[in-house]
Amino acid sequence: MSSHRYKLCGILERLTPSMFSAYMKHPDVDMIECRLDIWEGLVGRAGIYSFFDGLLEAQRWPVIIVCKPKKHGGLFEATDNERLALMMKAVDNGAEWVELEHDDPSEFFEVFLNTGAKIVCSYQLTGSDPIDERFLFDKCLELADRGTHVMKITGPVRVSADCCGYLQIIPKVKSDLKKDVIAYGLGPAGKWSRIVCLFVGSPWTYVQFSSQGNKGQYQLDAHTVRSIIKYMSGGEEEIDSSCPDPNICGYRYSY
Repeated sequence: MSSHRYKLCGILERLTPSMFSAYMKHPDVDMIECRLDIWEGLVGRAGIYSFFDGLLEAQRWPVIIVCKPKKHGGLFEATDNERLALMMKAVDNGAEWVELEHDDPSEFFEVFLNTGAKIVCSYQLTGSDPIDERFLFDKCLELADRGTHVMKITGPVRVSADCCGYLQIIPKVKSDLKKDVIAYGLGPAGKWSRIVCLFVGSPWTYVQFSSQGNKGQYQLDAHTVRSIIKYMSGGEEEIDSSCPDPNICGYRYSY
């Protein structure tokens, strides 16, 4: 059972049968992001379906299914209908969360909401978008109106101080919209905000696994982030006794 107060979601990109089982119960994380668009290039569509059987494991962390299309920086090149069917297969096998893009068709949201799956809706700022409270709040309001459970707002930063624009929206959205938002800056100047967002209210942040780390994305590995959090918390135990939702903390199934 997870006892971490500050939740980390490990991004599972590379995939082999032995990796899958081990990472689904990795002690430094609380959730797993499964990148189906990357997996397809490694194991093919049939290979992905075989790994879905692993979602039925007796003990594992909650899973977020991501199948990012090329237009949003992912690798998935097939149709929207194929993308929806692939993600639905994962949900049918027990995945608790899906990540959708801000401009995905409305029926995507309707389909997953009807299954009971929870939705993370993502928006990445462009270079022309302002990093200010009004714009970011309006964007979160737009995402929330789609039935989203958690919003994810990221984007470029020119200087480190730009990260404050992302971070300040987290408590405001929690207070005004009663919704959770994950927000941080990208690139080398935004690296620190991936951790600090936890301390201002993000429900989790994203990390790489040590053996898979894509340092080009400026993502820290799970163990490093866990160590930094402990240091920033004054060495206090990270015990979370207040979270009753098994989709956010703890094994989804526990026997």
